[in-house]
Amino acid sequence: MRECEVESMTTRLICIASLCLFAFPGCQKQEPFDRQGMALIPGGAFQMGDASDGEPTALSLHEVTVAPYQMDRCEVSNSLWDTVYSWALARGYKFDVAPRANADMGTERPVSGVSWYEAVKWCNARSEMEGLTPCYSVDGAVYRSGVKVPQCDWMANGYRLPTEAEWERAARGGHGGRRFPWGNATTQKLANYYVISTDGLTNDYPYDKNPSTGFGKWGGHCAPVASYAPNAFGLCDMAGNVSEWCWDWFADYSSGPVVNPRGSDSGSYRVLRGGNWNRSALFCRVAMRANKAPVDSSPAIGFRCVRSPSSDKKPLPSPALKASPAPNPSPQSGQPVSPITGSLILIPAGMFQMGDSLNRAPECRPVHDVVVSSFKLESYEVTKSLWDDVSAWAVANGYTFDNTGDGKAGDHPVQMINWFDAVKWCNARSEREGRIPCYHVAGEVYKTGRSIPVCDWTANGYRLPTEAEWEKAARGGRTGRRFPLGNTISRADANYQVMPAGLTANSFNYDTGSPSGYHPDYAVGAEPFTSPAGSFLANGFELFDMSGNVAEWCWDSETPYTDKREKDPKGNGVSPVRSVRGGAWNRGANLNRCSERHAEAPIFAGDAIGFRCAIGGSEIQAADSKHVIFGTVLTWNGELHLVRVEKSAEIEECMSEAEVWQRACAVQTEEKLTIQEKLKLASPEERRSLSKQLKEKSAQIKGLQIKSTAFTEQTGTLLEYEKAWFELMSSVK
Repeated sequence: MRECEVESMTTRLICIASLCLFAFPGCQKQEPFDRQGMALIPGGAFQMGDASDGEPTALSLHEVTVAPYQMDRCEVSNSLWDTVYSWALARGYKFDVAPRANADMGTERPVSGVSWYEAVKWCNARSEMEGLTPCYSVDGAVYRSGVKVPQCDWMANGYRLPTEAEWERAARGGHGGRRFPWGNATTQKLANYYVISTDGLTNDYPYDKNPSTGFGKWGGHCAPVASYAPNAFGLCDMAGNVSEWCWDWFADYSSGPVVNPRGSDSGSYRVLRGGNWNRSALFCRVAMRANKAPVDSSPAIGFRCVRSPSSDKKPLPSPALKASPAPNPSPQSGQPVSPITGSLILIPAGMFQMGDSLNRAPECRPVHDVVVSSFKLESYEVTKSLWDDVSAWAVANGYTFDNTGDGKAGDHPVQMINWFDAVKWCNARSEREGRIPCYHVAGEVYKTGRSIPVCDWTANGYRLPTEAEWEKAARGGRTGRRFPLGNTISRADANYQVMPAGLTANSFNYDTGSPSGYHPDYAVGAEPFTSPAGSFLANGFELFDMSGNVAEWCWDSETPYTDKREKDPKGNGVSPVRSVRGGAWNRGANLNRCSERHAEAPIFAGDAIGFRCAIGGSEIQAADSKHVIFGTVLTWNGELHLVRVEKSAEIEECMSEAEVWQRACAVQTEEKLTIQEKLKLASPEERRSLSKQLKEKSAQIKGLQIKSTAFTEQTGTLLEYEKAWFELMSSVK
């Protein structure tokens, strides 16, 4: 793109940013970029490693699943180091730190010249200073001094170094198959690194597009933290500036899938990640691995911290451990019970494969592409305590329900409510919290009766998820799996019924649970045998009970699948029955699959059906900075910093469509050439027929070329916006 076009594009983006401030009022209230804040990194599976550049330490490429965690947005700065360091020295901590490099270059430069041991002790001090539980101990005591290999308490809520897998997951920012956090090429406008050119003519690495060689604007020093734009997870300097210590001993990768890997039990060197100001683009790739003895330090080595989910909220089970069943609340007489709620989890926009051909279920076919806009989904099914709390308010404010709702205890999911009850309850919850209700009948908020309402999809109130939203969320970012946690299911994964032997032979070989029957931990007393919310592992989106416990009402009327790509499908509104998803405590493994579809009359209420709430609308989609077209406006020190212009899903979609039409065009062109060859040898009579065929074929090719060109041009436009966005990120300070 020519310089004048880049300038024009940047100007257009700044104009769009101004419009966004009015179009999305919430953007006006955002605080300046928090250099000492933390970003939530969602749990899930990703491909770790890289086979594209022949780097042996990045092999083998393998699937890794990590639990959710928080990570410092920026590398630890001199100012933050000094604050914690002074506090620690006064309380018995001892550090063997020589005069630090960069210490005299400003408080906002990243701390460097710190060994692995000093970084680990500092993490403990930061935890204690903030009243958190330290992660690192030696012989049962908090690690505060000396050079010792500590044990890590992974369940503690204090600060720690990231594992190597956590670091790479965060650096990728939710994108797979890229060399760098932002794409497959780099320049010194995007990161602080050293450009190498052995022959003085071309850069040594073809993906290094910087026009000049050597050090960049910081002249052979680290840059202040947050000098470069953040990645899609809101993290700065995940490439370049200073390399970052990780927890792991350096060792070869596993060849198969792993969950929460934490490295070898012993070794000689600790892992370093991210490259630095003194390293080339090769070392700045997200998959590149380096290492150093843990006693060593360097002016080009620093670190950043992570934290596991905070214990001041309901603990999130780690994928490495099974959560204990939550106790049933038993308050003393007269004491109010606080309603038990989950968290609203952002489900990012994007395309996924909906349906399943693994088990020949006709209602789950054909498998097809579905694009879903971003939305939020509650991590728990609606509990009985929350149902009662909202229902009491609703009845006092003019709402009526067909059913009062049942539940074995306050922390169990509500059941025995029909679809109409769930929809009206969503409206009541919205009104009570000052949100705009989604459901209306004849222009009025739906509060009573059994009417099929109209849904306002732009409202910010609570609603039922669509069937497509539900399945995308249940899959947790994974594809081609039967269940939220993998291709098999067991007692440790969900509350479901293991069907007796003989009924399941050759059909449910993916059910590894035993003994047969209902779940032995919850088959107590009278039916239903539900379990407390959050009793099993969360999926990759931190959602609980997406298989089993109770099935969940969705918005859609039952609608057969299409073989075409769909955008935000909501059912055809024709069928009199409504979709139910997720299986239940009394259903077999086959009915607990992510793709399994079931439907009931909206007046039906059963002890195995409940629901969970979603929130959508323009407010959520504007906040989803990873997938919005011209969306999120961030501020930096109170001034416009960047406009996020990334629409990678659409870029990939356009490129795919262009390739389809190009292939079709190539086929037709081959056929045209065949006709032309036949014309050379044809008789006069044959020539008339062949000439007609040739004319028709030329018209077909022209039409295909127009479609191919349209998608190619659209891809180019989107890529230009993305390029201009990177230019803007680097230039606006």
